[in-house]
This record gives sequence, structure tokens and C-alpha cells, in this order.
Amino acid sequence: MGIRGLTRYIRSHSEFFQDVSLCNCKLLIDGDNLYHNLYFSSGLDIAHGGDYARFADIVREFFAALRVCRVAPFVVFDGICDKDNKKLATLKQRTQERIIQAQSLSFGGSGSILPIVADEVFIQTIMSLRVPMAQAEVEADSELAALAKQWGCPVLTQDSDFFIFNIPGGVCAFSDLPWHTLSVKASSGQRYIATKLFFQCHLYCQFSLKTPRLLAILAVVLGNDYVDSMVMQPFMSAITQTVKRGPVARPLQIEILFRWLSRFNDERDALHAAMKYVDVSRCKVQEQKLLDIVQEYISPESTLDSFFSTGYFPLRKGYFVSAQAKGACPPCHDPRQPLNPGAKCSEIPEWIGEGLKAGLLPPFVCEAFKLRQIILSTQVECVHLQSSHLCSRNIRYAIYSLLLGGPATSLRPKSRHHRSSGKWCLVEIDRRGKGLLHTQVRPEDSALFAQDIPELHRLPEIQVDSRYHLLLTIMGCSAEDLADVPTDLQLPIAATRHWLIHAVAPKPRPLHLHALLLGFVYGKLTASISAGPVSQAEAPGTGRDLKICIVKALMNLAKSKVLARPQEVTSHVCNQWFSCLVMASHLNKILGYPLQDPPLERLYCGPLVHGLSRALSSPSVSPESLLASSSGTLALYLALQQATTKGPTASVAKVGSKKKKRKSKTRAARNDVKDELDAECGWVSALVLK
Repeated sequence: MGIRGLTRYIRSHSEFFQDVSLCNCKLLIDGDNLYHNLYFSSGLDIAHGGDYARFADIVREFFAALRVCRVAPFVVFDGICDKDNKKLATLKQRTQERIIQAQSLSFGGSGSILPIVADEVFIQTIMSLRVPMAQAEVEADSELAALAKQWGCPVLTQDSDFFIFNIPGGVCAFSDLPWHTLSVKASSGQRYIATKLFFQCHLYCQFSLKTPRLLAILAVVLGNDYVDSMVMQPFMSAITQTVKRGPVARPLQIEILFRWLSRFNDERDALHAAMKYVDVSRCKVQEQKLLDIVQEYISPESTLDSFFSTGYFPLRKGYFVSAQAKGACPPCHDPRQPLNPGAKCSEIPEWIGEGLKAGLLPPFVCEAFKLRQIILSTQVECVHLQSSHLCSRNIRYAIYSLLLGGPATSLRPKSRHHRSSGKWCLVEIDRRGKGLLHTQVRPEDSALFAQDIPELHRLPEIQVDSRYHLLLTIMGCSAEDLADVPTDLQLPIAATRHWLIHAVAPKPRPLHLHALLLGFVYGKLTASISAGPVSQAEAPGTGRDLKICIVKALMNLAKSKVLARPQEVTSHVCNQWFSCLVMASHLNKILGYPLQDPPLERLYCGPLVHGLSRALSSPSVSPESLLASSSGTLALYLALQQATTKGPTASVAKVGSKKKKRKSKTRAARNDVKDELDAECGWVSALVLK
């Protein structure tokens, strides 16, 4: 949520804040807000798909600073974005704005598009640090406000809604937290972060408000994500014109509203008085609905206090590991197969609820299950190209079938008469050009495999091997394809195989695959280097020293080739790969992690992959020449390359086929690039048919 103009007004009044030394306390953190601010404030790559290793390092540094100051962080993430579709219009508008920003970034301009797996990298990183975290059922605001009131601790957020919530411990804006610079108390030697906190009491005392509950009226009058500011515009015009005729700047509007609120004893009287200026029949807004929104600010509720008090730290080895701690699993039970799914088919299963609350499952799962509506994420790509999410459509449709139930239909139905009529319908919202495309998805659209789709509540009862086979079937690969791949790269390789088969134009070229796989190798090398030398007696030029040389050579080559403006085709094919990876990751989580969760921070570095793609366009540069100095590293690369291209697949064999048509010279010139890309895609089928 957010209230337009309120942050600027509050921050212009220093009397609302108090200087504090942040140490020896609990700190509730708005998780979504934090990872956005950490990423964008660190100057990390956006245009080329993200720099996740550097981002993970920054996250570790941030929580290390809190630990040194003896600040105990508790992170809460948003759940489903819109429980009752009350803010659907707001979400669509923001998606539209992100599409325009993505277009600007694709041309080398400015924009703030969070790279697609930055949120998951953040979660993986804080889980490795054993930072307590939870995911709210809906937005995290109410959960954080209620917990802060119970615990008496501050909240770290940049959300203006927290100026309205009554938080006795204060509100700390990320921009006011100089976590890079720690201070030391002379008396005790205790390190702390010198910051300032907003206290609501200073605000309502300033305007002599009879109760802090009146502040909640600001949210519905000024407008938030649930209430359009135009609804109360007649009222705002009426009270501002008594002070100044003509247009009134937002800060003055807010001040006038504060002084108007000082007349009333409670929020009900104030809202009733304001609604007299509003044409309810035209605006279709009822006073009671607005009052309900006001009450959400006044009396927030939390279900997470008991969750955090258990000291539960989720581990990604199954749907939820807490079952063993609760005594639900006998000692001989495989922890990757949780017991007691405990829910009817028509309700969300208990294991999904536990997984969502622990952050093991993404909000995508709940949005599909409850809202039947998915807004696909925006990536940096040219708007005249097809959406990169078309590439992962088959995986998404399989996920919907698992979550909502679907027919056991064949991979390629013979006719429409063989397609079952579905009982559910889900709406996907994706980019088409600069606009939004709404697509209805039904069970018959998810005909991906010729076997029964297991019921959702029965998934925990299925053996790991069966879930593993189901995952590979949906991804279109076999266990044999992944046999020589390191376990932490098996899911990314399965996603890469799916990407090669289902990519839409412009399709990937050999250099794009080589660059991605070199990125995987680069990540493995940097992980090995970070772990330290295997032996102190390693000879110079071998082992760790050699890995460091290769890593430096790859990055230096990439830096010399990468451009500020991302290459159009490279961006689009990488975005398609990301879409497949994200959906494969979602599927893996729903199936209880039959494949190891990959370390996302080590998989992709945007400037590296884009730079290597340009470098590999030269005939003198090849993966073999770049890795020739290390036989072990080269062997890893070749194993990954073979795993992505082996196995006869009919879909791959068709890639790159060209229809013989007569073209005018103008049309031929216009399609030169596209034809070259399509022709080069024949390399996939050539490798497969060898």
C-alpha cells in the first residue's frame, strides 16, 4: 500500500522524528521493501537481467551489520497481492508503468525494473543466514504493524502506510538507516547504527488530534492502493477552497486535512462528515467499505507471533520440515515426504499453507489457487517482440493443473472433441506490445503429459521418485539427460532444455547457449574460490589460483564487450530462459523439491552473459579456448553442453526449418536478421540428430 504525497510531507517535518541508537533490540523488516531498496540503492545491473552474486553479497553485509549491533531482524514478506481484487486496477496500472520503464531500459534509458529472481536470491540468502522470516497471507503491512505493537519494536520500511499505523516502537525508513557506517558507544564499546525514527505521537500532538485513530482517515481521503483519490476529490476541493482558491499543492492539502480532522472525536464522525460531499451513486463507494479500510489501519491483526515464537527456521528439503519437530513424522520417515496433508480438495491443503507461511512456496501458488488470476512479471525487453513468458507457457499450465485439477489428456489431442471440458478457469495477464493481454486458461489447455494428474492434497503421499519423474515429464527431459550434471545445476539444465525447445522468435543462437553455460561454470568457480583452498600446499598455477585466473579472464573479456544498451536479441532470449527457470523452480517447490534448489546467485550475471555473447560472435573466441587452461573446468562445461542438447525431440528437430517463399527485395531486407536467427537455430537439431 501507499498514500501519495504523505512521505514527502512527513519527511519535511523533522519534529516528527527522534534520533536513536539502533542496537540491542528486535527489528521487524518489510521484506519486499528491503530487497527493492537494497538492490536499487546499490547501483547493480538492471538492463542486462541482474547481477545476483553482488546482490547476495550486499544482503549478507546488511544483516552482518545488524548482527554486530545486536539487532535481531524478523523479515515478513507480502503474500498474495490482492485478496479480493480490490486493487486490481492499481496492479494493472503499475504493470503498465513497468512495461514502459522496461522499454526505456531496453534502449539504454532509465527505469526501475527489479530483475526477475532478485526476490528469490534475497530469500535464499537470508535463509542461509538463518534470519527468521515469514510470508503473510496477503500484504505484510497489517502483520508488521500488529507484531510491532505486540513486541514494542521499530519497523524498517519505506511504505507511507506505516505513518498511519500506531507503532509505539517507531518507524525507520531505509533511507534513514546508514548501515554501512557503524558508530561505537564510548562507555560500553557497543556498536550501533545512528538513525532516526518516526513516532506517530509527535504527528497527532502537532495538530491537536483528539485520537490517533483519526489519522486513518487520511488513507481513504488522500487515496491508497484500494481507494482512488478521485473518489474523495469533491470533499478535498471543498475544504481546501476555504483556505486558498485555485489549485492547492499536495503538502498544503495534507496540512488542511489534518486541521480539519482536529474537529472530530473519532474516525466514524469524520468519515461521515466527509462522505456528505461525495456522490455515492456515481462513485459506487459505500461509507461502510471505506470504514472497513479505516479499521484495518486502526486494528491490524497478525497470525505470525506464534510462528516466530517457535524458533522455526525453514529448510528447503521438503514441503515443510517443522512436522518432525512437532512429532508428526516418525524417525524412519523421509523428511522430504511430509505427512498429514490435512485438507479437503476444495480447500487449500495444510502443507501448502505451511509452505506459504514459511516462505518455501511463492505467492504465485496462492494467487493461482485462490484468486485464479496471475499477473506475469515484467522484464527488460523491446515491446515490439513477443512476450518472453510464452516460452514457459507449458510449465505454467502444468502448474495450474496440479493446483486446480485437470484432465488426463494426451500431449497432442487429436481433435477438439477429445478435449475435456474443464471445471476451472484462470486468467493470465501478460504483456502484448505496450499493453496488457488477458488470457483465459482452462484444464484442456494444460494437456502436457499422457498420465493422470495427481490431486493436490495427495502430493505429499507420493514417493520422491514419482514426483521426480513427474517434474522431468513436465519439463520434457529424462533422468538420463541429467545423469552427468552436478545436482545443484540439474534444475537449471532442465529449464535450459525446455527453453531451447519452446523458445519463440527471436530464438537462441549457439552463442547464447554457450554464454549461459559459461555463466554456470563461472558461478561454480566463484563458489569454489569463496570456499577457500582445498589444500594449503597447492602449487602456484593450479587449483584455486587457476580458477581465479579463469574467472578474471571471463569477467575481463565480458566487461570489454558489454554495452550499456542491452542487445535486443540477447535480452529477449535470456528473458525467455529466465521465465522457464522461474516456472521450473515454482514447479519444483510444489512437488516438494525432487531436485535440489539451485543457488540462483551463482547462475547468472547479466553483464557477464551479455558480454560473453558479444565476444563469442567472433570466430576466434570459443568456450573451449576460454577454458583450455583447466581440463576439469572444460570437462564441466562440455558435460553441461551435452546435457542441454542430447536426446531426440521432435519439437527441436523442427526448429530452424524454413518455408520456401518468394520475397520481394524490400521484405527480404526487412527480414534478414530474423532469417539468420532461424537458420542458426538448426544447430540444436544438428546436435540432437548426431
